[in-house]
Amino acid sequence: MSTQLLDLGEVYVGSSNSLSVLLLNEGNAGLALSTPSYSGAGFSASTQCQQSLAVGASCSTTVTFAPTVAGTVNGNLRFSFSAAPAIDVALTGKGLLLAGQWSAIESADFGDTYLASPRTSTFMLTNTGNVAIPLGFASVEGAGYSLVSNTCGTAAARITLEANAVCAVAVRFAPSSLTTYPATLRMSTGTASLATLALTGRGVNSQGTLVAATSADFGTVVTGSFAERSFTYTVTGNVPAGNVRAAVAGNDLSITSSTCGTVAQPLASLASGTSCSVTVRYAPATAGALSSASVTVSSNTDSDSVTLQGAAQAALAANCKRDSAGQVWCMGVNNADTGNMVCGYPSDYSGTYYAVTTAAAAAHGRTISGTDCATNYTGNTATSTTIVRSGLTCQTNQQRWSRSGAPSGVYSRVFVRCTNME
Repeated sequence: MSTQLLDLGEVYVGSSNSLSVLLLNEGNAGLALSTPSYSGAGFSASTQCQQSLAVGASCSTTVTFAPTVAGTVNGNLRFSFSAAPAIDVALTGKGLLLAGQWSAIESADFGDTYLASPRTSTFMLTNTGNVAIPLGFASVEGAGYSLVSNTCGTAAARITLEANAVCAVAVRFAPSSLTTYPATLRMSTGTASLATLALTGRGVNSQGTLVAATSADFGTVVTGSFAERSFTYTVTGNVPAGNVRAAVAGNDLSITSSTCGTVAQPLASLASGTSCSVTVRYAPATAGALSSASVTVSSNTDSDSVTLQGAAQAALAANCKRDSAGQVWCMGVNNADTGNMVCGYPSDYSGTYYAVTTAAAAAHGRTISGTDCATNYTGNTATSTTIVRSGLTCQTNQQRWSRSGAPSGVYSRVFVRCTNME
């Protein structure tokens, strides 16, 4: 027997080491022996020794140590003989455990994460084995995740993590769609995976869409009056919208009703797939077009706007009307309103006639019939004058006549077209 102590050394859990024991018959008679026996966790033996061993002969037995736990392990290998004392060989070895464990400071579940608001979580790697670990590098496997900081080393700058020591990585989750994202956080030793941790998170959004019920154009509104338009806001995201509120921008605009809340009194929550409505009023005080006008519905994470259009016209005096083309005609207030016009030049009429347009009469609900309405009789032409009302420059179209028969008197009709009324 060459030795009675066999030290198989330090062996990593998951691997093994083998050494051989040589049995030599140094006596003067042959030996009858049985199969060697062994004890001790992680030890095993295989032998070439047969039932007998001649004088001067030898045989070998191979002992293998494959530890399953960390720490020192002791065992025994015994050779038993029929006519000689047994020989014991002490076995020893130390199991080395390369082990690491991830732990989350926050959570491995990133939960509901808004598309526009990425979330970061920190994870600690602890060397739970009994030997220093030459780390490879940390990685996160899965779409939407990335490492934003790392004290556990990289492929270009690896570290050794002592027993019970800790390193950390920070993982950023930035979803791009409304779905669940699985991932794996992994630490490698360079040749094998050391520790893994399952990650998960869900991309969410409370986005909404604002649309006009009919139109976002108020059209033309006379000053002193108003027009209203309604709008609908729908949550198209997969989670409720919170702190919902409607607001308008632009002169002469106001919200007259809102189930979407207001800046002063926001709506606490609006469920996914549901809608609310807003009514906006345009009540212009002065003439002009709407500028930089909009209605907006906002939530904690999103907003949507619709541009508003419209224009205001000055209110008309009682004696003024607009024709179908939008031109303004005013009837002279100091002239007798003789009703519908009949053109012509009867024998009992005398005086001067001026051209009167059909549009001017139609704007006031009057008709013109007969002939020669567009003729300026006795060589006169239509006159131009400035009407003293806001300094408007207007064209006067007038008809004046006298009647010799009953009823006698002077009659006149004046229509005025104001070119800069708007």
